[in-house]
Amino acid sequence: MSENNENLIVTLVDEEDVSFDAELIDSIMYDNHIYNFFVPVEEIDNEEPQVIILEYKEEGEDIVLLPVENEVLLDEIWQAYMDELDGEDED
Repeated sequence: MSENNENLIVTLVDEEDVSFDAELIDSIMYDNHIYNFFVPVEEIDNEEPQVIILEYKEEGEDIVLLPVENEVLLDEIWQAYMDELDGEDED
């Protein structure tokens, strides 16, 4: 996981074409892909904020964030992330 994600805010667009700002809270490498974890800025202080997982890809000089549509894959990524956090807590 990267430690220099602090305060990186991006504008995302939801399924209904509504734009909102989200903060990058962490990243993980899973199955040779990079996945970023975002929380909508308006939910940062919530006890259980919505976490948005997007696949990070570089296409030429552009950075593309792609939704993960496979629910099984989303669960696997989330579990790998939780396992990694648990491992950090033990250190």
